[in-house]
Amino acid sequence: MKNFNIDENKIDILAFQIKERIGKSVSVNVTQAIIESFGIRQVDVLSDYGIPTIEELAQVVHQNLEKRNHENVLTDDNPVPKVKKITNVKNFLKDYITGIIHVFPIFFQVLSVVIFGYSLWVYADFNILQSTSVVVGVMSSLILTGGVVTVVSKQISFYWNHKNDEMVFQTTVYLLKKGFQVLFLGNLFLIIFSVILGLFAIEMAFLSSIYSMLIGGILLFIAPLHVIKRRGIITVSIIVGTVVSLILKYYTSLSIYITHWLGISIVTLILFLYLLRYFIKRKIVFNKFSHKEVRSEFIVYNNYIYFFYGTLFYFYIFLDRILAWSVQEKERFLYFIFFEKDYEIGIDIALLTYLLVAGIMEFSISSFTTVLDDMQSQIKATETQNYGRLFLKKYFRNVLLLTLSCCLAFSIQAFLMYSPHGYNSFFDEDLNDLNIKVCILGSLGYFFLSWAALNVLYFFTLGQPLKAFNGLLIAILCNVSVGLFLSRLMSYELSVIGFLFGSFVFMLYTTYHLRGFFKKMDYYYYAAF
Repeated sequence: MKNFNIDENKIDILAFQIKERIGKSVSVNVTQAIIESFGIRQVDVLSDYGIPTIEELAQVVHQNLEKRNHENVLTDDNPVPKVKKITNVKNFLKDYITGIIHVFPIFFQVLSVVIFGYSLWVYADFNILQSTSVVVGVMSSLILTGGVVTVVSKQISFYWNHKNDEMVFQTTVYLLKKGFQVLFLGNLFLIIFSVILGLFAIEMAFLSSIYSMLIGGILLFIAPLHVIKRRGIITVSIIVGTVVSLILKYYTSLSIYITHWLGISIVTLILFLYLLRYFIKRKIVFNKFSHKEVRSEFIVYNNYIYFFYGTLFYFYIFLDRILAWSVQEKERFLYFIFFEKDYEIGIDIALLTYLLVAGIMEFSISSFTTVLDDMQSQIKATETQNYGRLFLKKYFRNVLLLTLSCCLAFSIQAFLMYSPHGYNSFFDEDLNDLNIKVCILGSLGYFFLSWAALNVLYFFTLGQPLKAFNGLLIAILCNVSVGLFLSRLMSYELSVIGFLFGSFVFMLYTTYHLRGFFKKMDYYYYAAF
């Protein structure tokens, strides 16, 4: 073949995609067939890859694949791969801070509540009916968008990692449309069921649906921005929306609802405009490719487990609250659930445990994927049976880091609960025994849930979501059975024990199967790559 200006990086990416699709290619003809199935056209080959024809491109890519399959390997005297060391303090701090930045908008909302008694969807002076309506809207927004957001993270990240901007745009538009459809239909059903079954007053149902649609819009636009690593704009938009909302609250006569809705709409508008600008700068919004439709059956077949997992995960997060708030033991009980402030305060403080481990999860997956990339360039299938222990070692190190991070969270929570400069110094109403009980039990539950979520990230990284999904189903059953029993027979706040037990079972199930996963690393490694 003549010497051409070949784009080696794009050749490597194409080879990776073929290996992802079929594993080992047995001939040049098979390689060419897969290349053509990707929609690569003869007229684009020269400009995109620096090779004049698809036939010659197939030869180059096939040679690349053969080279991957015949890399020099380590001898039996040195069975552990010599991957480059990435677990140094610098990388840990970088990934941990990145993870914490992801949840900074939540901390900012908490800070706004502490200082002003107000945030984008919280107002300290709401009555019990108003609080119930808003909380139901927040819960439904997370549950209804959780599945789509999980699919966005999985599907769009695949195209983005392979620098396929056209498919990133195309899939983003498709999934955002589906996400808003799910939001609309879910809230429509909430209103209909409220009318038919009397779950809520019709005014409450409409109020919940408005908050759900608006907050859900933020969540949907955040998902692709998170994938394409434009995460700073998320924090900026939340801060701008909150500040504008506070200004409207203090300097206008608008109702609290309107100030909330305008603030949330500003956040959504900023996120939308930034995402649109991102694609326009890459000149793919108005080209002919952008008008092609995504193959729905492909998206569904490859992501339906991720969708159901994402939906049920947020259902699980709120399940203990639903069980606690639906106990019919108080005279004020009128509808399906009623917001219970004492329970919510305790479980919100407990949530700090989960938020502070976000950095550990970011570091763990960054470390894991980097080691996988190194192994891919060093070893072949016949030599992978001894490599599982490398990943087990790194896994238990990350579990230790997660535990230490949770201990830090427990220390902060203890300060908030027992220090004279803690929670009681910021609010008129002091913490009571019920708040503290729910916080302690909930914190343990979030510790085990964080551990389980770490395990799930490993499963997701190598495309094995079924074990994670099965574990979540078992956890939901445990949560419901224990929480329902204790909250009905003893006291409503004991539904938090169901959450603790379910999270513990979730952690045990995923840890057990993840160990088996590492022991058969040779199979899962080459199945994924």
